[in-house]
Parts: sequence; C-alpha cells; structure tokens
Amino acid sequence: MNRLRLPLPPRLFAHAAGAAIRNWLLRLIRVSERPRAPHFRLDRLQPHRRTASADEIRALSVAVPFGDDTVLCRVLGRFKMFADARDRTLSPYLVIDGAWELFVAEAVVSRLRPGMTVFDAGANLGYFTLLMAALVGPTGRVHAAEPNPRLVALLRQSVTLNSFDDRVAVHPSPLGAVGGAEVILRVPDGRPMNGHVVPGSGADSLRVRTVDEIVGEGPLDAIKIDVEGAEWELWQGMERVLARGRPMVVFLEFNRHRLADPDAFLDSIARHGFSLAWIHPKHGILPIDRATVLARESVEDWMLLLSR
Repeated sequence: MNRLRLPLPPRLFAHAAGAAIRNWLLRLIRVSERPRAPHFRLDRLQPHRRTASADEIRALSVAVPFGDDTVLCRVLGRFKMFADARDRTLSPYLVIDGAWELFVAEAVVSRLRPGMTVFDAGANLGYFTLLMAALVGPTGRVHAAEPNPRLVALLRQSVTLNSFDDRVAVHPSPLGAVGGAEVILRVPDGRPMNGHVVPGSGADSLRVRTVDEIVGEGPLDAIKIDVEGAEWELWQGMERVLARGRPMVVFLEFNRHRLADPDAFLDSIARHGFSLAWIHPKHGILPIDRATVLARESVEDWMLLLSR
C-alpha cells in the first residue's frame, strides 16, 4: 500500500537538515583522520616491474566529476590532473588506470634529471608535462606546447594545481618549420589526441612558432616530440638548437607512413650526431638501426629515443 508522504513541519525539517549536516561533518572528519595513501615513487617506473607499477598506480587512482565536461583525476599515483570527459582516447585511461604509456614514462624517468630544461611538444592534457616538471625540479624548466585551446585550458589548470607554475611555461601554439606561418587545427570528434594541423588561413587559423624561437639562446636538454605527423616540420624549426651540438635526449614519435621523406628525416638525425634506440612497449629501450626503422610495415607509431 502506498503511504501518503507529508512535508515535514519547519522545526522537524530544520532538525533533520541539521542532523544531516552534522553526520556529513563527522564523516568528513573521520576521512581526514585516515592515513593518507603514499605517493607513487617515480623511480619505481622501470620495465622489469611494469605490472607492479601499473597495479600500484591504479590502486591510487581517483576520479571526480568537476563540471563542464571535466574530470579531476590522480595520475601516476601522485599528480592531480584535469581530463576531458568528451575525450574517448586518452582520458579514459587517465581516469580509470591513472596512467598512459608507462613504457614511455619509464624512458622519460630514466633520462631526465633535476635542473634540466626540457620541452613537451604536443603536450595534450599535460600528462608528460607534469611528469617532466617533477623530474627536473624547481631548478629546472619545462616548455609545454599545445595548440588545442580546450586542452591548453585544462593543462594550465593542472600545472597550477600541482604548484608547477614556477617551472612550466605553456605555449598555446602549433610548432613547425617557419615561425608565423598560418595553419588550421583539425580535431576529430571525441579524439583530441589525434588533433593535427594543416596549412590554411582564415578566422580560425593559428600562427606557427618554432622550437628555436621559444627556446632562444637558452639550453635544451631533452624534448618529447609527439605532434601527429608534423614531426619533420618541427625538427626543421629547431635547427639552431640542434646545431649547438650539446648533449640532448629526444623522445620522438616516428611513423614513416606519415612522412613525405622519412630518409631525409633520418639523415638529419644522423647528421646531428644522434644514436637511435626504440622505446619498446614491452622490453624498454632497445638499440635499433636505420634499416629496421625504414623497413617497418606496420602503420602504428614508434617511439624512438635519440641520444647524443
């Protein structure tokens, strides 16, 4: 039998509301008194313990809806990061697993040191930007370039939330060979990580900047390049940085099927004194030669490690 539900009298309503608030505060106090989960130690990111690292990071993963199609989550077991709820590619991994491409993160951890100046080209939401900022420390510097305005806004918020404003400079620009050239950003629906630029002008066009322009006469110790097919153009726009000949590490997404002249790219890499290695998804950093890179039939991207 359905019961008739009568509205509470004002006094009883106030009492019930007060009790609810008190109970909520007591729960909040009890939660705050619990021991805090430890942060994941970045030096534990090593190929031989990848499964254990993934499990530990997932156990520390938290995700909270934050409005405006945004989710606040914990990534790599330590960083607070804003993800895009409309994204169907990268964000689901960040929200559920708290991690993305641990094999690349392992390589970054193995090469970056405090005090370095590094560059995250194609920063997206800033997953690797935050990792780099932690590794170079307060005496280091991170340049993060991302042309997608939506991702830039979330990236800036994540940088601030982790108190990395003192070491991270966000550049909301596409990167290429010639500064000032006009391009148009194309972003597939639900797949912002696959956003790419094409030549073009108009109301929605963006102005290209070069790595040389951003870095200026300052040092550059490492750069991650993941710009969805514009890697060769970006490389041409960092000629002055490369010509200095100083030790440098490059984490390079490479796909010969997206390059008009992969031979020219590899020629330039060799001419600037870099050795080649492959960041293998299962086995970590492995030596590789030019012929193997050019012979690969798979259309999937490779992550190469260039060192000099």
